[in-house]
Amino acid sequence: MAELANRTAVLIGVICAPIFNFSVVDIVWLLVIGNGIQLIIMLAQTRALVAFKPRLNLAIWKTIIKRSWPIGASIFFNLIYMRGDVVFLSVFRSNAETGIYGAAYKVVDVVSAIPVMYMGIALPLLVAAWSASRTNRFKDYMQKSFDFLSIAATPIIFGSIAVGVPIMQLIAGSDFTQSGQVLMILGPAAAIVFWNSLFGHAVVALNKQKIMTFGYLAVAVFTVIGYVIFIPQYGMWAAAWMTLFSEMLIGLLTFAVVWRISHYFPSLKMLSKAVLASIIMFIVLKLLADLHIAILLPLSMIVYAVALTALGGPKPKEVLNLFLPEKPPISQP
Repeated sequence: MAELANRTAVLIGVICAPIFNFSVVDIVWLLVIGNGIQLIIMLAQTRALVAFKPRLNLAIWKTIIKRSWPIGASIFFNLIYMRGDVVFLSVFRSNAETGIYGAAYKVVDVVSAIPVMYMGIALPLLVAAWSASRTNRFKDYMQKSFDFLSIAATPIIFGSIAVGVPIMQLIAGSDFTQSGQVLMILGPAAAIVFWNSLFGHAVVALNKQKIMTFGYLAVAVFTVIGYVIFIPQYGMWAAAWMTLFSEMLIGLLTFAVVWRISHYFPSLKMLSKAVLASIIMFIVLKLLADLHIAILLPLSMIVYAVALTALGGPKPKEVLNLFLPEKPPISQP
């Protein structure tokens, strides 16, 4: 609820931004206010459960820093390979090409926020289960999260390939047709972020973030080398493919760490159903390509939902189980 309030406040501010001519500094303040709202709500909700008083404890601070610095380093390296494409593109290519690529990347930014918010809910459950040595419960939460994220991510892959161009024309105008072609590559990259978010958060739950620091560093180095070599010659296409490559690589690394420590290997049953439903959706989109994208988008969602249900997809109650776990989540057998 706290994070939802944060996002809602920021969204309202962004909507008001063009009306009141907000500056860049004003937008930054929106983020500060949103985070402040989230903090206040979290403190209020926590106080309702546990009585506490703010107090400085250097020993705890030392432990927090010791455990969190690998996360900070990983985020830094993550930013290098995720944002480096735009930076190197602006250095080696024209502003027009950078703008075309950036427009498509904005879609990726928006979509990528979904798994992060979801894992914000799932992470405490994973941490609690693993800390209590409830391995089976940990794997159960992982599988539920994997299934949910697979259902959400798979149609993004097929949808961006099928209607990437009309989507960008709707969002940015007819001058950004090439952005739609770029989105056909970045869309799958955005979908991979869903699974990466799961395994990346699982690494934190397993307290193995220090190991993954080297993984993020390696991916950042390889990706930057790729940017320097290929972007000068191939421009935004190289940037898009390198982004896809880096997301795939980091996904393999985080999965390897989770599998080695917890021995969790996801069941692909729900993923296979999502793939089949997405293929059906893809075919329908191609057959009805002459329709306006404003019609195709809701239609594609309906087709996907119906196809997934027909193939034995999850019931709404099963999806909600992760959001509404039993209380307390690890005290019951």
